[in-house]
Amino acid sequence: MSECNQLEDYTFFKKKLPDLMIDHAGDFVVIHSREITDFFGDKSQAIQYAERKFGSGRYIVQEIHMRHARPASYSLLI
Repeated sequence: MSECNQLEDYTFFKKKLPDLMIDHAGDFVVIHSREITDFFGDKSQAIQYAERKFGSGRYIVQEIHMRHARPASYSLLI
Protein backbone atom coordinates (compact mmCIF):
# COMPACT_ATOMS: atom_id res chain seq x y z
CA MET A 1 0.00 0.00 0.00
CA SER A 2 1.34 3.41 -0.85
CA GLU A 3 1.41 6.47 1.38
CA CYS A 4 -1.45 7.84 -0.72
CA ASN A 5 -3.65 4.94 0.39
CA GLN A 6 -2.64 5.49 3.99
CA LEU A 7 -3.78 9.08 3.66
CA GLU A 8 -7.07 7.78 2.27
CA ASP A 9 -7.31 5.50 5.33
CA TYR A 10 -6.75 8.50 7.59
CA THR A 11 -9.44 10.49 5.77
CA PHE A 12 -11.76 7.50 6.20
CA PHE A 13 -10.90 7.44 9.94
CA LYS A 14 -11.68 11.14 10.35
CA LYS A 15 -15.04 10.64 8.63
CA LYS A 16 -15.92 7.73 10.94
CA LEU A 17 -14.57 9.36 14.12
CA PRO A 18 -17.89 10.66 15.52
CA ASP A 19 -19.42 7.17 15.27
CA LEU A 20 -16.30 5.51 16.67
CA MET A 21 -16.39 7.81 19.71
CA ILE A 22 -19.72 6.31 20.79
CA ASP A 23 -18.42 2.81 21.63
CA HIS A 24 -14.64 2.99 21.25
CA ALA A 25 -13.36 6.25 22.76
CA GLY A 26 -9.79 5.75 23.99
CA ASP A 27 -9.25 2.57 21.95
CA PHE A 28 -6.86 2.13 19.04
CA VAL A 29 -8.32 1.18 15.68
CA VAL A 30 -6.55 -0.65 12.85
CA ILE A 31 -7.62 0.51 9.39
CA HIS A 32 -6.61 -1.21 6.15
CA SER A 33 -7.89 -0.22 2.69
CA ARG A 34 -10.55 2.06 4.19
CA GLU A 35 -11.92 -0.75 6.37
CA ILE A 36 -11.92 -1.00 10.14
CA THR A 37 -10.35 -4.34 10.96
CA ASP A 38 -10.20 -4.37 14.79
CA PHE A 39 -10.00 -2.34 18.02
CA PHE A 40 -7.45 -2.58 20.84
CA GLY A 41 -6.96 -0.99 24.25
CA ASP A 42 -3.19 -0.84 23.69
CA LYS A 43 -1.33 0.72 20.75
CA SER A 44 1.45 -1.89 20.71
CA GLN A 45 -1.10 -4.72 20.52
CA ALA A 46 -2.82 -2.97 17.60
CA ILE A 47 0.49 -2.58 15.75
CA GLN A 48 1.51 -6.20 16.37
CA TYR A 49 -1.86 -7.42 15.08
CA ALA A 50 -1.66 -5.21 11.98
CA GLU A 51 1.92 -6.24 11.17
CA ARG A 52 0.99 -9.93 11.37
CA LYS A 53 -2.19 -9.52 9.34
CA PHE A 54 -1.13 -6.97 6.69
CA GLY A 55 2.65 -6.57 6.79
CA SER A 56 4.64 -3.37 7.05
CA GLY A 57 3.21 -0.33 5.34
CA ARG A 58 -0.26 -1.69 4.72
CA TYR A 59 -2.32 -0.11 7.51
CA ILE A 60 -2.74 2.76 9.94
CA VAL A 61 -3.26 2.58 13.70
CA GLN A 62 -5.14 5.50 15.20
CA GLU A 63 -6.24 6.34 18.74
CA ILE A 64 -9.91 7.22 18.91
CA HIS A 65 -10.31 10.67 20.45
CA MET A 66 -11.49 14.05 19.21
CA ARG A 67 -8.07 15.78 19.11
CA HIS A 68 -6.55 14.73 15.78
CA ALA A 69 -4.08 16.94 14.00
CA ARG A 70 -2.24 14.05 12.29
CA PRO A 71 -2.13 10.23 12.36
CA ALA A 72 -0.79 8.58 15.51
CA SER A 73 1.05 5.95 13.50
CA TYR A 74 1.85 5.35 9.86
CA SER A 75 3.48 2.14 8.81
CA LEU A 76 5.37 3.04 5.67
CA LEU A 77 7.14 0.87 3.15
CA ILE A 78 10.69 2.05 2.69
